[in-house]
Amino acid sequence: MAVSKSVTLTGACVGAALLAGGMVLSLVRFGSPQATLAQWNTACNHIPGETAPAVIVQFLHYCRPAEFGYHAIQWLIGVGAALLIGALIIRFWAPEPSQGTTSPPQPHWQPPTA
Repeated sequence: MAVSKSVTLTGACVGAALLAGGMVLSLVRFGSPQATLAQWNTACNHIPGETAPAVIVQFLHYCRPAEFGYHAIQWLIGVGAALLIGALIIRFWAPEPSQGTTSPPQPHWQPPTA
């Protein structure tokens, strides 16, 4: 099955945009204290048992959004990379689309001569 260049170009552009979006979001800092989503997700998964309950409550306030954001970043990067790689593979290894079958040119009709 042949795929046109515009389809693969669109797939590559969407993939690159998702990949870039995920990478930019991975650098965004949020919360108090300021940290990236990956740092928050790691900290939320490793809360020490001796931490004061008041600190834990304040700390856990950021855990759910951090976990969601971290997984969203992973999905953006994964889907973007898959689209980009898939579009490039299809573009360079798929056969070119055929232009269709054309019939041989017909001679122009000429009126009979008397």
